[in-house]
Amino acid sequence: MSGTLADRVTALRSRRGLTRAALAHLIGVSRPTLWAWETGKGQPRAQNLEALAEALAVSAEFIRFGAAVSEEIDSLTDGQELSIQLYIAHVKKIIAGMADVSVDKVSISIEY
Repeated sequence: MSGTLADRVTALRSRRGLTRAALAHLIGVSRPTLWAWETGKGQPRAQNLEALAEALAVSAEFIRFGAAVSEEIDSLTDGQELSIQLYIAHVKKIIAGMADVSVDKVSISIEY
C-alpha cells in the first residue's frame, strides 16, 4: 500500500470496517482529529500513531511510510538485534530515496 499517510489511514480504517467515530473512540482522539489525519491536514503524534497502528493491526512504520519501507525495516532486522549505526545508515538511505536527495544530504541527530 502506497500513497500518503492520509490515504493509508483511510484505507486501513475502511478495510477494518470502522467508521471515523468508532476508530477515534478506539484510539482516544476526537473525530475531527481523525478527519484531519485522513485529509492530510494533520499528523498523529507518536503516542497516537502507536494507538492507531494497534487499532488498525499494522506497524507504525507501515502507517507512516507504507509497505516498502516497513518491509525493508523488517527484513533488515529479521529478528536480530541491530546496531544503532547500521539502523541509522539504513534509515538515511530510505529517507534520501523518499526525498530524492543523496544520502550525504540526510542528517539525523539524537538529543538526550
